[in-house]
Amino acid sequence: MADTAKTPRRSLGTSETVHVVGMTHLDLAWLYDSTHYRECQEVVAVRMLDLLDHDPEFTYLIEQFLHFRWLNETRPDLIGRIAKYVREGRVEIGGGMASSLDTNGPNGEGYVRSHLLGSAWAKEHLGGTAKVGELMDT
Repeated sequence: MADTAKTPRRSLGTSETVHVVGMTHLDLAWLYDSTHYRECQEVVAVRMLDLLDHDPEFTYLIEQFLHFRWLNETRPDLIGRIAKYVREGRVEIGGGMASSLDTNGPNGEGYVRSHLLGSAWAKEHLGGTAKVGELMDT
């Protein structure tokens, strides 16, 4: 058996990079009503913006847009601030769906419609579109 104290450790080297990106997933249809999720989204947005404002290396991924549509009804000032970070490339749009779908139920048309609705809202209100795809609930 090798003596682990003497076994050399593999270095990641300079050519390998690991990215850690913040994101939040609020499951719209799981446990609470929309009033609860609207309140949660405001808290999430304020905390996200605080981190973006104070840490120039912090980045964030938005994975669904119904929450942000709700937020725009009560706090359009926050949406304007988020749009600024989308333009700077520090907030990325991932997937672009109106709401992340559980992949066990919806058919293909549901995915397409959710993507079209979410992407149109993101482009109009945040000035960006999804460059990466993702499915949170599988």
